[in-house]
Amino acid sequence: MVGRARAFSYHLDTSQFVRALFDIGSDEATLLELAACGHIDLYAEGKSWNAVLWLAMNVFQGSWTPAQLGAMKEDLPVNFR
Repeated sequence: MVGRARAFSYHLDTSQFVRALFDIGSDEATLLELAACGHIDLYAEGKSWNAVLWLAMNVFQGSWTPAQLGAMKEDLPVNFR
């Protein structure tokens, strides 16, 4: 039985992760799209998500509830470590 070929893995640092989310034309956003389609595995540190939370809470004040932010994290095709 032949299994699925192992997907390429990429690690994003905090600035790359923020660029992936907020700059649609960036290479990082392309990686995020590829991960969403299951073509690659994408990894980021937990502190990268904390930076996005800080940004969301301070820039977009009152736009999202904590539950919505938690759901957003779960929906992202990123493995946080």
